[in-house]
Amino acid sequence: MTIYKPKLSEKKDDSNVPLPEVVTETLLEKRKQPQVAVSAPPPPAAYLAAIAARRRRSKIVTVCNVLIALSIVAIGVIGGIAVYSHLAKKTFRGFCGVRYFERQEFPAKDGHYERHNDRQVLRGEFEEKIEIDLQNMQYERLEVPEIEECKKATILHDFEKNLTAVVDRDHAHCFILPLNRSLVRPPQDFWDLLQKLKVGYYLPDMEVVRDRYRVVTPPLRDLSPLGFHIWRECRYYDTFNLARMGQPVAMTKRAAGDDWCNFKFSLGASAGPVLEFVELDGCL
Repeated sequence: MTIYKPKLSEKKDDSNVPLPEVVTETLLEKRKQPQVAVSAPPPPAAYLAAIAARRRRSKIVTVCNVLIALSIVAIGVIGGIAVYSHLAKKTFRGFCGVRYFERQEFPAKDGHYERHNDRQVLRGEFEEKIEIDLQNMQYERLEVPEIEECKKATILHDFEKNLTAVVDRDHAHCFILPLNRSLVRPPQDFWDLLQKLKVGYYLPDMEVVRDRYRVVTPPLRDLSPLGFHIWRECRYYDTFNLARMGQPVAMTKRAAGDDWCNFKFSLGASAGPVLEFVELDGCL
């Protein structure tokens, strides 16, 4: 067997082998190279119109919200002013106890009645609810309970219209008569008397005075000439004028069953010393 050994001179020459290509440019540098922007196509007209409409609706909603907020603030301010005016209005409300008496004639020793032999007889006492207008001094309002044969009623003395209203709520009637200033004192006098009651004074005993009236029919249709205060009390009831007995009044036919034409009412106690009883003596 023959072994072949190559000679050293027969080795291949490496100088003829091509060298590999070396890349000296980094990938980051390639990424930093400016790229040519590709222009997008313009949006369609419908899309632009939708965006504009959405913006308009947003503005309208904002304006509406602002208006609603301003309205709420205005309502709050107006309501606050109204509540303050109502609370600040000077109107006194309270209760007052009243004792009343009536003069009666007693026979003398010989059995005959003499005028100088009359005496004051205590008839009773009651408590009335009072309301006095201290701001304008225009009215007094009294809630008078049932007294003896007198029905309970609301009495309103209107010093602006010089009228007195007797409100019978149980029978839905109102009766209007002239204000008797000689018996009913103005609101300021009544208020001064109530102030004295707080420091120990007593309401003077009232003497009963009876006046007879007749109801003038038919009922009034327009209550506006009677003033706001009487209109407020009587607007839901049949309202009649009262004529003092002896005044010339045209007679009208009386309906059957008008028992209320003979009712009696007390006008309540004001600052005066007299308690007036109004006795109705039929309808005209």
